[in-house]
Amino acid sequence: MSHTAPKPPIFEMVALGALTLLAALTLCKPCHASELPPKIGDTSLVWVEDNGGGIVDDFVALRNLWERDHTKVVIAGECSSACTLYTALPTMCVKEDATLNFHAPFILLADHTQAYDDNYTAWFTRQYPKAIQEWIADRGGLTHEWLTLKGSQLKRLLRICD
Repeated sequence: MSHTAPKPPIFEMVALGALTLLAALTLCKPCHASELPPKIGDTSLVWVEDNGGGIVDDFVALRNLWERDHTKVVIAGECSSACTLYTALPTMCVKEDATLNFHAPFILLADHTQAYDDNYTAWFTRQYPKAIQEWIADRGGLTHEWLTLKGSQLKRLLRICD
């Protein structure tokens, strides 16, 4: 069975207010106790913490929105699967103790089996910063097995939050 690689979504967010509210309610926390949390409608800071991933298009849409709005994104705790796409944001930083978990994207079939596609995986991998792409390639590429990035390797490849 052949699958066509999905094209990156190119669209304007129609429900910007609803999406901002959803992001604020599910992903936002202050960076430090001394900082105020983002206000509804204020996308200047987003805290992504212990996020297990989800539907790729949803994460790409939020990433594109945050990139357009120059939103500062802080990744803390575990960030897995589609969540790792946020590493491509120019205003993203990671907390020192963050853990990033990568795997190949899959399409869930009607019988609940996971189907992998080389073209989709290649597109997905190209969404990461070059340093992450190289790190993934050095480990044999994305597969159904998890690749974990943390500690000193994380500090070498991504910007650590102040």
